[in-house]
Amino acid sequence: MKKNAISMLCLRLPSRSAGKTTPQWLTQPVSFALVSANGRVTRSGQATLSSLSASIAQVQRVVLMLAASDVTLLRLAVPPMSAARLRAALPGLVEDRLITDPADCVLVAGPAKLGLRSIAVVERQWLQSLATALTDFGARHLLALPVQLCIPRAATGMSAAVMEMPEQIDLALRMSEDEGMGLPIVAPAAGMSTQSAVCQTLLALAAEQAITLMVPAEQVEAYRAAAEQLVAQSRQITVCAENWQEWVDALDPATLDLMRGLHAADVQGVDWRRWRWPLGLAALLLVTNVAALNWDWWRMKSEGEELRLRMTHIYKTTFPNDAVIIDPLAQMQKKSAALRQAAGEINPQDFTPLAANFAEVWRDLKVDEVTDSTKAVAASAAKPQIAGLAYRDATLLVRFKSGAKPSMEAARIALAARKLSLTAAPSEGETTVWQIRSVP
Repeated sequence: MKKNAISMLCLRLPSRSAGKTTPQWLTQPVSFALVSANGRVTRSGQATLSSLSASIAQVQRVVLMLAASDVTLLRLAVPPMSAARLRAALPGLVEDRLITDPADCVLVAGPAKLGLRSIAVVERQWLQSLATALTDFGARHLLALPVQLCIPRAATGMSAAVMEMPEQIDLALRMSEDEGMGLPIVAPAAGMSTQSAVCQTLLALAAEQAITLMVPAEQVEAYRAAAEQLVAQSRQITVCAENWQEWVDALDPATLDLMRGLHAADVQGVDWRRWRWPLGLAALLLVTNVAALNWDWWRMKSEGEELRLRMTHIYKTTFPNDAVIIDPLAQMQKKSAALRQAAGEINPQDFTPLAANFAEVWRDLKVDEVTDSTKAVAASAAKPQIAGLAYRDATLLVRFKSGAKPSMEAARIALAARKLSLTAAPSEGETTVWQIRSVP
């Protein structure tokens, strides 16, 4: 299978408030970048999600950069605990920091650093709607990252980025590797441009730190002019054009992927009501099978007890003097054999009939067709000689002298005519042993 040249699609999405005020926000252009397998940006720009549907279905993963105003980042001291316990404890840890119910939010904790963890919080319904929309377009693997942690870090001070939307501008700041924030700028004060409002907001949040502000290329001059109007503080703000390659290089999907929290909630919150009929049917089938098996066992047990009672009654009727009856069938067979022997009846399985039949067959076996008397003597001497006979468990064992190789075919055919079977027993060194039994 040919590996896709494009391995990742990055999308900078509008804020939740912009999506709610624009019902058809899926048809609004979003900033995107297609990234090749070696991490290079092959194409970037503005496009609607529907026009990107082919790329969404083709790439290996889609990275959603959530608006900074939608994701709250907290830095909290969290005691050491397992991942499962941490997921259960997160709502209680952040409850006093949020104005919404933690149950309505997706919570994801980053790795511990110096005793602190970064915790990302986003509205569950909004994130679920984004995941559903991208999945409908054919996305195979989704990642959702706070855009404030995707901003390329500046050498000194803070980094900031401006995301322009139809109804507002979303401002994102990255203060350190694990800290960031965002806020929407809807309508600046009268007589003030949007660029000036952004610069003033940054200066208020920077606390004397240097700021690297990334804006769309066509807005660079406007933001520089707005920064220069703030004479005393203009040196704090460095305006530059945003570069998708720098954003891609700064990505760290392992830090705070909010999709992990959404999927964990899906696993924990299984809707068992959807499974009530299949589970009920499975339980009914199980009960039916168990009942049928128990009924069949009870029926066979009853038949077995009835058959044993009949055999015991027949045995008592035939042999009334026997008081102890353990196995009526075996005792009946033993008694019958003893009566036949006492009456002089020959049992085909006894030693004498087996030995007599074998002797007659062995005597009539021919080693070779010869006419000369000298050759006849040699042929007789060539017939394997018998070393001994033994009788065990209704079986006649014939042992031949060491090194003898008797042929079984002719003997087997002759014995079969007398209702006897011939098989080879395990060899005893170089000694060949035959087993002869009576066939019922």
